[in-house]
Amino acid sequence: MNTLIIYYSKSGMTKIVAQTLAKNIGADILEIVDLKERNSISSKLTASFDAFRENKTKILPNNIDLTDYDVVYIGTPV
Repeated sequence: MNTLIIYYSKSGMTKIVAQTLAKNIGADILEIVDLKERNSISSKLTASFDAFRENKTKILPNNIDLTDYDVVYIGTPV
């Protein structure tokens, strides 16, 4: 069974969990990268407004082929 873990990590904790899980279950891993700067206080406020307005942000990769995978885990910050 082919497994993929897709994750986005802001502080690095989700990345650690995704890498640990991938290693333990033998899964492929793919990091989603937000192309906007999100580390300052003002950028976090902007991100909140973007979420409220349902504005899209540019990410990499912007297209993922899941046809080779039976199971896909998605990891996000909380």
